[in-house]
Amino acid sequence: MSQEHLQRFDFLRTYKFNASINTFMSQRNHIDADIDELLQITHTLDNLFVPYKITTGFNIRVLKRSRR
Repeated sequence: MSQEHLQRFDFLRTYKFNASINTFMSQRNHIDADIDELLQITHTLDNLFVPYKITTGFNIRVLKRSRR
């Protein structure tokens, strides 16, 4: 994901982006996950047309775009 897109996520408190695995990782366990932040991330990714998948522990994995 580009640096320009990542700057849109500076407001995050409980999620951090791990570039090596291309995933927004929750800093809390799945019981204490901040669902509002999760929804803000998914909303922003949807607006940027970035494909993603919500994985175990409410982590968000950014998928690679297919090249056509």
